[in-house]
Amino acid sequence: MNQTTKENHLLIADHPGPERQVLNAVFRRLGYNVVTADSIAEMEETLKKGISFDVVILKARLTDDIPTDIARKLGSHERRVILVSEDPPPGGDIVGFIDLTENALFAMGVRVPELVFAVNDLIYSRQGAPRRKKRIYGGFTASYKHKDAWIKGRLYNLSSEGAFIETLSPLEPQTKLKLRFALPGHPELEVGVKVTWKVESSQTAGRKSPPGMGVYFEEMKEEDRKSVHSFVMGKS
Repeated sequence: MNQTTKENHLLIADHPGPERQVLNAVFRRLGYNVVTADSIAEMEETLKKGISFDVVILKARLTDDIPTDIARKLGSHERRVILVSEDPPPGGDIVGFIDLTENALFAMGVRVPELVFAVNDLIYSRQGAPRRKKRIYGGFTASYKHKDAWIKGRLYNLSSEGAFIETLSPLEPQTKLKLRFALPGHPELEVGVKVTWKVESSQTAGRKSPPGMGVYFEEMKEEDRKSVHSFVMGKS
C-alpha cells in the first residue's frame, strides 16, 4: 500500500463522533489533507468551495434519502466516492465492497484497515481508474525479520501489492523488513516489504482493528508476484 507522496484531499462526511475522529486521525497521519462534514448539506457546500477532493468517504447513515443515488452522482473520474454502511454484506462476510459505478464503491461492514487500503487503491491507480484489487481477508501464518530476529505474526487483508500483519509490536512507517508467508498449496515466499502504517495495541478499539502494520510489497520476484496475484484472484 502506497503512502501519499503529494497533497491528497479527502472529505469525510459523517456525524461527529469517535468513528469519524479515528478516521480523521488515521488519514492525517498518512499525509492526507482531511476535511469533515456533519451533514449532506455541509458536504455539498464544501464541494462547492473548489477543493479537488480525491476521495469522498460518505457514511450512509447521514441521510434518509437513497444514499447509493447520492454516491453515484458524486463520483467522477477525478473524485472517487466510498459509501460506507454499517450493515454487513450478504452472506455475513466480515467486509464487502461492491461497485456502484466505475467511480463509486459501496462498502458494507468495513473497518478502518479496509478503508485505508481502499482509499489508497483508488488514488494510486496505475491506469488512472479504480483498481478494485481483490483481497483475501483470512489469516495466514507469517513471520517478519527485524534486527536479525524473525518474529511470528498473522497475515490478512492480502492483495497483490500488500497486506496487513497482525503483531503486538508494529514497527514505524517506512521501516523495511523481510516477510515470509505461505499460501495454501504454495511454497513459502520471502519478500521485501515497507511498513506504510500501523495500529498500536492501545488503538485497537477505536480503529476496529487488531494491532499490527500495513505493508507494501516492495521487493518481490516476478514469479512470486504472479503466484500471489493468482491466489488472490482465485485462480490457484
